[in-house]
Amino acid sequence: MKKGLVPFWVALLPVTKNGLEHVVLSLTLICHGLFRGTMELWDTMFDYRQIPLGGIHSLLARAVAKPAPTQAGEPISPRMDAGPTKYGA
Repeated sequence: MKKGLVPFWVALLPVTKNGLEHVVLSLTLICHGLFRGTMELWDTMFDYRQIPLGGIHSLLARAVAKPAPTQAGEPISPRMDAGPTKYGA
């Protein structure tokens, strides 16, 4: 990126490894973004090309592998009370 073209809010955000990982997780899990789309966003908006495809996969695998403390003791089972979906399936 050329100097001066960075959005003003980028300078206001604290940049930490934890924060960057949260952005990657949000893009893929909340926004249903593709891994390569996440890589392209980093390249386009932040001029950062060092995030590897395998790095995104590893980050997501680590995030999914460790449940939240409140969910650790809960059994994983299908919901029996779920009614029909809006698609009728």
